[in-house]
Amino acid sequence: ALMDAGDYKAAVMLCAPLKSVKDNPVLWDSADVLYRLGRACSKLATTLLIKAGETKKLDRCRQYREMCEVFLKRGAELEPDNPRCATALAYRYYSNVHELMRPGERRDQDLEEQIKLAHEWLSRSLEIYPQSVRNHYRKGKLIIEKQAPHLLFGKRAYGTREAELLREIREVGEEHLSTAIALYEALEDEEDKARDRREYAKALYVLGGYYLDDAYLPVHEYFLRRIAGREDMPPVAIISKLDIESAIELLEKAFHAETDMPLSQLDTAQLAQLNKQWTRSPVEKLYKLGCAESAAAFIALTEGDSDALARHARAAVRYLQTAKAVADQSRDRRRNTWHISEKLAWTHIYTGQYDRAARLLSRAKAGYIVNTYAIALLLTNTASSLRRAEEALSAAVRDGHNLASGLSGVLWAYVRARRGQDTPQIGKTLSARNRRLAALLGVQAKPCPCQ
Repeated sequence: ALMDAGDYKAAVMLCAPLKSVKDNPVLWDSADVLYRLGRACSKLATTLLIKAGETKKLDRCRQYREMCEVFLKRGAELEPDNPRCATALAYRYYSNVHELMRPGERRDQDLEEQIKLAHEWLSRSLEIYPQSVRNHYRKGKLIIEKQAPHLLFGKRAYGTREAELLREIREVGEEHLSTAIALYEALEDEEDKARDRREYAKALYVLGGYYLDDAYLPVHEYFLRRIAGREDMPPVAIISKLDIESAIELLEKAFHAETDMPLSQLDTAQLAQLNKQWTRSPVEKLYKLGCAESAAAFIALTEGDSDALARHARAAVRYLQTAKAVADQSRDRRRNTWHISEKLAWTHIYTGQYDRAARLLSRAKAGYIVNTYAIALLLTNTASSLRRAEEALSAAVRDGHNLASGLSGVLWAYVRARRGQDTPQIGKTLSARNRRLAALLGVQAKPCPCQ
């Protein structure tokens, strides 16, 4: 009853002191008791919103975390054919990974070890009960959103072997997410569906986002060629087209998994009220879906399919504008919506509405958004638009916080040349991709020191 009421502290106090549970055979030999104690300790070990410097609170959580492991490991020993203790322990390790990777929070455990333990216990749980929607989802999410980024960005050295390993583990994550979705869609019992509906919605969102991020679209290459007056436009790979098709299908399902509202009749006020109730907010889901439809619009543009371009662009604009509107109406607005405006601007660029795209971003400060603003102005191609592009890029290249400064420098050099001014030589630190973009515009870069 205490567990059901969420009073986890009272639940563990029934067996206090916890370190003496081992000495009581009635408790230590009962899988039921150990499972409940382990879950209660896991809940009390959660460090959400506890900052790295709050040592007393973190130490208290550490003690509960350690007791959670003790109880659930013992429970798993007592009932090797029941997945509940293994699942609960896997979730504790899975939660540890999330906590260790959150900015500003605790760093008191080894991240790689916790990833390994989460995988180990998720695998044990799935060996006992392979039909678990939750565990397939958690294993897939762990790989796609935690392990893969850690491998990509957390290593000092990144070479061919690391690239192969990254591809292999991402494919495993994809398989687990796909399995979670397939298992849920095969359920017939309504109670089972209700129990796993949230994990189903989350699996759809993560996998849809995975396909969206995995698709390579040569957007900058395409439009810089157009700016330079070239006609040799880059093609979009077949695999990227398939990725975007899959992303749209999955993200539409992710939206419908939490509402009966038709995507063609979005109610901004109602969605704003649901912002904290969904597994991922309506803003996030509509933004991702808008990004996928925008990507489909770009693909249609490269293929010369005007009907598909118009259809996908309309959908993208509808989803992105609604996402912005819902964010504006939501009480808890933790982040700005410039990223949504930037994607909306690109959609307008795809349909040739360059001035509209530029107006949307005219007050942007972030470097990557200023670059999009400048591209829209360069495509507008008037004396006034070139002047405004130079002004914006001049500020962007001097911005020490601009993470897209390489492309800002390339565009700035190009627009200065277009306006008959001295052209600065681009620095040696330019990435290989930005060097290719510079070459498309005829901008000279300093030789790379690695050559």
